[in-house]
Amino acid sequence: MREIKFLHWNINRKNLLEQITELSQNIDILLLVENFEISDEEILKKTGFRKLENFDETCNKKIITPQFYTRLEMSEFQYCSTGHNKRFVFASLKIGEFEEILIIGMHFPSKMRKTDDNQERVARNCIKEIVNAENKLKLQRTLIVGDFNMNPFEKGMYECDAFNATLSEIKTKGISQKVDYNNYDFFYNPIWSLLGDRNCETGKLKLPGTYYFEKDFYWNIFDQVIMRPSVIPFFDFKTLKIIEKSKAYSLTDENHQIKTEFSDHLPLTFSLNFSEV
Repeated sequence: MREIKFLHWNINRKNLLEQITELSQNIDILLLVENFEISDEEILKKTGFRKLENFDETCNKKIITPQFYTRLEMSEFQYCSTGHNKRFVFASLKIGEFEEILIIGMHFPSKMRKTDDNQERVARNCIKEIVNAENKLKLQRTLIVGDFNMNPFEKGMYECDAFNATLSEIKTKGISQKVDYNNYDFFYNPIWSLLGDRNCETGKLKLPGTYYFEKDFYWNIFDQVIMRPSVIPFFDFKTLKIIEKSKAYSLTDENHQIKTEFSDHLPLTFSLNFSEV
């Protein structure tokens, strides 16, 4: 079995190289959002992660906020293209004899600058571009990870003509749904399982989300991973976690509140398993 481990973190324009180094020790693919303070050279020297090459000369680090880094070989994980609004990056994951998976790093516009309607519109435009990429590559094995700046229950995430990301794996087995004579393909969103501040098995309090904001819901899960139904068999759900601490650092206090001296977001981690079953 080959396990590919992911770590995503919106580092809020801070130099968190030491924290990234510790949290990513066993990680294969790193997605950083809002990294404007740490150079690619520093990351390579400290962690061994190489920046995923971006061959679009019109794009640069100051514009593209989602940035992939990896310890995998270039033949296994490589850059494909960048979304027209520079908010998402396409990459190809090809492990052994398994079929290619399209991996997309995402950073949606902030709610501080966009209304809910704005975000829905961006989501609809984004999904059109993703479907075009899937059609061009002739695949529907797609996984999207990053800072969506929306909760799983917001319209931009669940509406059929937006991400159409459902909380039900069984529902996705139909692959698509028909609405007003149009077919819309599903994404599956396992992040729903992380909502709430109570572990119902132990009865103890747990971390309610990845981002805290003194408005509406207070706790939010903006950092998410969603996938097409064909990727579900590879996804190791036991590994899907919001990271609160490492051996050396605690990113939250005793009340599970985020220590903003680090970032205003918490990291998200998960794995894909490739096994000859």
